[in-house]
Amino acid sequence: MIVKPWKVSVSGFPCHTYYAASRGKALAKACSDFQSYRDDYTFKDFLKIARCWREVGHDRFGEEITVAGLPAYLVSYNRQYIQFVRPDSDVILNSHPLDVEPPEARRGTPYYQPDAPA
Repeated sequence: MIVKPWKVSVSGFPCHTYYAASRGKALAKACSDFQSYRDDYTFKDFLKIARCWREVGHDRFGEEITVAGLPAYLVSYNRQYIQFVRPDSDVILNSHPLDVEPPEARRGTPYYQPDAPA
């Protein structure tokens, strides 16, 4: 799996987790987000106030799943979408939980019903 979790901290703001292939890409994503708040900052200026380190993913990060019949790896999930990447890709995609197999991979969404009949 190419994507890894990176924690980025910017002075005066809470830490945020970015999923990227490298530390530089995580910082670039964070800088882009920061520039929507302060567009007068260049990437060089941003690097002076930002810190980035490798984070340990949640317990299901990297879990092998199938999305729309094709192999994928779980990145994150919320009550609406499951985020995943395809093998050998660093593009994070979203999927509706019902497109994800096996059903156990839907844990954390309203579509996971462990006691439902098969």
